[in-house]
Amino acid sequence: MLENIALAAAVGAADENSLTALANKGVYKRALRDAENTSLDFTEMGDTALVIVGGEKCVIRTPLAESKCSCPSRSVCRHILTAIMLLKTALPADLPTPEAAPEALPETPAKAAAEPEAPAAPALTNAEIERVRGCAKMCTELLRGLLTQGLVRVHESAPEDFELAAVACHAAKMAECERLMRWLGGRLADCAARRASFDSRRFTERLLEAADRLAELSEGELTPEKLGSFRSEYQPVAGELDIVPVGHRAKVGGEYEGDVFYFLNADESAEPRFLTFSDMRPAYYDSARRRQPPANPWGLGVPMSSMMKQRMRLVGAKVCGGRLSSSKETVVTAQSGAVLDSPMIHKLMVTDFREIIVTLARRRSDRETDRLFFIYPKRLKGHSFDKHTQLLRMTFEDERGSTADCAVKYRAETKGFVELLERLCAKMTAAPARIFSLLVSADISEGRLCFYPIEVYDFIMPIELHGFTLPEKFEVTPDTGRFTEDIRRHITAVRDYLTRVMETGLGGVQGAGTLPRESRELGMARLAELTEGLQTASESCRHSLDDNSPAALEAMRRLKRYLDLAEDRLAPIAALSALEKERSV
Repeated sequence: MLENIALAAAVGAADENSLTALANKGVYKRALRDAENTSLDFTEMGDTALVIVGGEKCVIRTPLAESKCSCPSRSVCRHILTAIMLLKTALPADLPTPEAAPEALPETPAKAAAEPEAPAAPALTNAEIERVRGCAKMCTELLRGLLTQGLVRVHESAPEDFELAAVACHAAKMAECERLMRWLGGRLADCAARRASFDSRRFTERLLEAADRLAELSEGELTPEKLGSFRSEYQPVAGELDIVPVGHRAKVGGEYEGDVFYFLNADESAEPRFLTFSDMRPAYYDSARRRQPPANPWGLGVPMSSMMKQRMRLVGAKVCGGRLSSSKETVVTAQSGAVLDSPMIHKLMVTDFREIIVTLARRRSDRETDRLFFIYPKRLKGHSFDKHTQLLRMTFEDERGSTADCAVKYRAETKGFVELLERLCAKMTAAPARIFSLLVSADISEGRLCFYPIEVYDFIMPIELHGFTLPEKFEVTPDTGRFTEDIRRHITAVRDYLTRVMETGLGGVQGAGTLPRESRELGMARLAELTEGLQTASESCRHSLDDNSPAALEAMRRLKRYLDLAEDRLAPIAALSALEKERSV
C-alpha cells in the first residue's frame, strides 16, 4: 500500500483525461492493455515509488509529469502510464475519491432565474495566485515560441509540449486555459501529420483566444471566476418540466462523438425554448468502450432513442446552457404520445429568413439551443453534391423569394442521413407543391445565412403562420449592402494576413502589402494602425537578434479583437444584404 499521502492522492486522481494529457491517446491505450496483463511490483522510496514495468524501472513522483523511466524515451512513456495505473491497486482504502466527471461537455452555465446566486468562491491565496501567474507565463512563452517558428516548421514535440502545459493548467486550476491548451495540442498533432482536417485560420483564432485568456490571468486582480470551471454548473428547474422531442442527430468528428437529442419546452414563456440531452463519449475510446450501452437517464430504463416519440414530464430536472442533465435526481413522472403538428410548433415556424438573422443578431450567442429554428420554406430551389468537398448542398427559398443554403458533409457515419436528404430532395423536386418543414441550426458564415439540418418533417402542415416585419434599424439599402460587402472582404483579407503570420512564423512572414492603405480608404484608420503595428513587430523579429515575440503576439491579439468586433457588427447587415441581393436576381 502507498504510504505517501501526496503521491497516493495524485495517483488516485489520475484518470483517462489526465493520463492522456501526459502522453497521448495511443500511448494511453497501449498502457491500458499492458496494465491488464502486468502485476504490480513496486518499492516506496520516500516521496516516490519505484515500479518495475516490462523490465524498465519507473520512478513515479508528484507531479506525475515529472516521473522518469529507464527506457530511451525522453517524454512520458507507456511504462510510466502503466506504472501509475498499477499503483491504483495499492491506494489506501480511506483515500478520498476524486470528483465525479462532468455530466456533459463544459459550457458557460446559465443561471436559473428563480434560483438564488451561488455563494462566491473563496478568494485565492498568495500561493495559488503565484502558481497561476507562473503557469500563465509558461503557457504564454509556449505560444510565443510557436509563433516565432511558425506552423510550417512546427517541431514534432510541440503537441506533447502543449499537452504538458494543459496538465500544468489543470494542476493550477486554470480550467479554461487547460481546455484551450489541450485543443491546440490536438490540432498541432493534426498539423504535424499534415492532415487535411487541419485549419490554419481556426488554429490562429484559438491560439490568440488562449493568449487573451492567459494575459487576463497575468494582469490585474485574479479571481476564481477568471480561472473557469472544470464542471458544468447545472441549475435545478422549479416544479415540473414538460418537454416534447423534436429531433436527433449523431455527432461525429472532433474529440467527442455520440448522440444529441433535441426537445422543445412546452412552456411558451420559458427561455430557452429548445433543450438538448447529449450522450457523448471521447472519440479516442477503444472499440470496446464505444460499444458500451447508450445512456438511459431519468429512470427510464430504456435508451433515449426509444423515447423520441414520447412527450415527457420531468421532476427534479437540471439545466445548464440549454442542456439537460442526466442526474439521478431527475425522474419522468408522466409520458404520452408526442404531437408535432400542433399550434405550439406552428407558432415557431419561420417563413421569412430575415427573422432568423435578426434573432441571431439580438441573441449574440454561441449556444446551440439559441441557434435552433423551425423553418417552413416555400420550396426547394435546388440541390447538388460536390464530390470534391463531399458536401450535399440544398438551397431553400422563403416566402419573399430569398434563399439560404443547407449543407451536410458526407462521412461514413452520416451516410444514412445524407441518403435520406437526397431522397427528400428528389421528392421535393418532383413535387414542388409538397412542402416540408425542418428543424435547423442557423449561423451567419462569410456574410451569408446558412443552415445545418437536424430533422426534416413531411407531416407538419401549419394552418396559420405568424408574419414578420423587419425592424427599421435592420433595413439595408443597396449602397449600404455594397459598402458592407467591401468591408467584409477586406476584413477577410486582414484575417488571411494574421493566418500567414502564424503559418510562416515571425522570421519568415511577409509584409501587410496594401492592406493599411485599403483600410484607410474604407474609413477604418484604427484597423490600418493595428495592421501596421503587427507588420512593424514582425519585421523587428526578422531583422533583430532580440526576442520581440511579446510585441508581435500583443499586436496580433489587438488586431484579432478589432476584427472580431467589426465582423460581429457587420454579420447581420451582410447577411440581410445577401438575402435582398438573391431576391432581386
